[in-house]
Amino acid sequence: MISQAIFGLFRFQRAHASALAPRKKATNNASLAAKATVRTPSSIAKKGTWYQPAWTPANAKMRKRDLASLLSMLKMLLENGLSLQRALEGLSTDRGCKKHRPMLNFLKGRVGSGESFSKALAAFPKIFNASLLQHIALAEASGTLIESLERIVAHIEESIELRRKLVQKLSYPLLVILAGSGLVAFMLTTVVPQFEKIYGESNVALPWVTSVVTAFSRFATKYLWLLPIAVIGLLIGYRFMRSNDNASKVFDGWLLKSPLLGRFLTDMSALEYLRSALVLSEAGFVPLDAITQAAKSVPNRAARQLLSNVAIEVGQGQKLSAALLKAEHLFPSAVFQLVIVGEQSGGVTQACHGSCEIVKKQLENRLNAVLGSLEPILTIGLAACIGWIVLAIYMPMFHMFDVLDIK
Repeated sequence: MISQAIFGLFRFQRAHASALAPRKKATNNASLAAKATVRTPSSIAKKGTWYQPAWTPANAKMRKRDLASLLSMLKMLLENGLSLQRALEGLSTDRGCKKHRPMLNFLKGRVGSGESFSKALAAFPKIFNASLLQHIALAEASGTLIESLERIVAHIEESIELRRKLVQKLSYPLLVILAGSGLVAFMLTTVVPQFEKIYGESNVALPWVTSVVTAFSRFATKYLWLLPIAVIGLLIGYRFMRSNDNASKVFDGWLLKSPLLGRFLTDMSALEYLRSALVLSEAGFVPLDAITQAAKSVPNRAARQLLSNVAIEVGQGQKLSAALLKAEHLFPSAVFQLVIVGEQSGGVTQACHGSCEIVKKQLENRLNAVLGSLEPILTIGLAACIGWIVLAIYMPMFHMFDVLDIK
């Protein structure tokens, strides 16, 4: 009886499991189908928070290094015979592109609906500028998207490499300034007040050197807390000023005319302009369209306005070499000679290439010269400042010893 009951219970469990199996299978199939469903662009946006706004194509951002890597992978997939939509789909499922998956899904949906790649990229104005979009649009029309992506990646990587060199060369002076400022602030706010208290209790007359340092110490101790507030205020004011186009132009024009920093910004603006013009010329743009779009890639707004005026004058029939004279402070004299030769021989692309090399070499030489003189000046200045404070601390000790001997 017991064995029959156990056997009957076993048969009931099997019948119940077989009845539930189709329902579970249907549920699993439905969940898999939901996961496999291609998301539309409207379903891609992430939910925002109080500290991070919701993701939209208009506010999406990407570092230049990530952009170069993403376009390079896209180029390799296209070279291996994949269609543009399949290549975007492959990138969207790649683990290395996880943080860019919303953008890739958006582009995949737009391209899959029949929209051109350049028009889909135009939804991301903070990532793809106007010259890059024009470059890709021309490449799509001429069927040279792979070659254009290769040139764009090379252009971005050159900009990244130049910025890396600048940061690497400026890192040592900046570290010296930060370390020296921190050490001086520590001595003025912590060490000097202790010795001032000791000398005051001993009734020691302070020499003028020590009086000057103690005055700075009292000021720093009393008002040092205002420094972070001032820095935050300057950052907020800078962000507000950058949101105003006219104020940004005035500020950028002042930066170009500043004694030391202006030379570097001038060379960097000229180099960015010439590189963009070179890439666009190699892509097949006519010279007028190339210089028009290249002007839009210059980050300094004052220089961008000057170079946009150059394109307008060329469009009105003036020669490029003559129009560039209106912005002669942006370029070395050798650039004008190369442009004149390029106009006469029809080799504007070669002239842009040679001009890029000239401006790049000038920028590197200028940076090396400035840093070569700046590093010893910073070292000597820091040593003199710390030596002054140490001297101010120890000079009253000799008078204190005399007072103790008299007593």
